[in-house]
Amino acid sequence: MMDYQNRKRNKIIVSVLAIFTFSALIGLTYAFFSANVSNTNHEVITSNSATLSLVFDDNDNGISANLNLEESVTKKFTIENTGTADAFGSINWYNLYNTYGATSLEYNLEKSETENGTYTSIGSGYVPTASSLTTTVLKEDILVPYGQTYYYRLTITLKNLDENQNSDITAKMYLRCIHTLIWLVQIIKD
Repeated sequence: MMDYQNRKRNKIIVSVLAIFTFSALIGLTYAFFSANVSNTNHEVITSNSATLSLVFDDNDNGISANLNLEESVTKKFTIENTGTADAFGSINWYNLYNTYGATSLEYNLEKSETENGTYTSIGSGYVPTASSLTTTVLKEDILVPYGQTYYYRLTITLKNLDENQNSDITAKMYLRCIHTLIWLVQIIKD
């Protein structure tokens, strides 16, 4: 008899939780959209209140370089918001393969509002090591206002460290940058 009452009570609790969760989802006034864009892609999402459209344009398919000490390689790309609402997103290391030492490769990510304008650093650090292809965040929470184009420059430098870097002689590094779009738009209720 106790087992029957426990099952009945559990069903009631689960039902109440399901109704509460469904009601909470219905009452939300925000919508969350996500898409991945790489190379020369254009993603468009339309809702009742806005058209979300971000264009990611890459100057090549990635970075693959054999660097000598203190040499650098640069990757340029643009992100343009052609929609009617602001877009937030992140830039990821995509298909990153890096067998250099943990502190051997440094990166600097810069942004400008014009292609030949002044670039401002928005992130720097060490390129993550990865012995197999991996994806990880490079820069989060990037705001691209509607109607705006941003120009990015990613520079990777092989540092000359005060330590033995013999393992860097045969090391390899390859990556692609991919822009992951994350939009947050307020939906106007009728």
